[in-house]
Amino acid sequence: MSRSPRPGGRYRLLRGGVAARMGDGWIAPPAAWTDSIRAKKESNIARMATRLGKNSVPMDYHSALRVLRDVIKERPDAILVNEARTRSIRRAG
Repeated sequence: MSRSPRPGGRYRLLRGGVAARMGDGWIAPPAAWTDSIRAKKESNIARMATRLGKNSVPMDYHSALRVLRDVIKERPDAILVNEARTRSIRRAG
């Protein structure tokens, strides 16, 4: 009988293994580096919000993502399965 892994199971194992090997020797990354990543993340979120806010007819890649996002917010128990090949966002727009 096939058993599916528990959600987050591998992540917990990996994180526990990494943390165990690191011990107390963890060195925090430079603040400039984490600040640049945070700024890039915020820029990406703002840019994506603009794209997801459009109501294109016919539906385009980003408006389809908006619909999926909204359904998942309404139904957090939903499971999204994508069986298609991954498309590049650059080719989709």
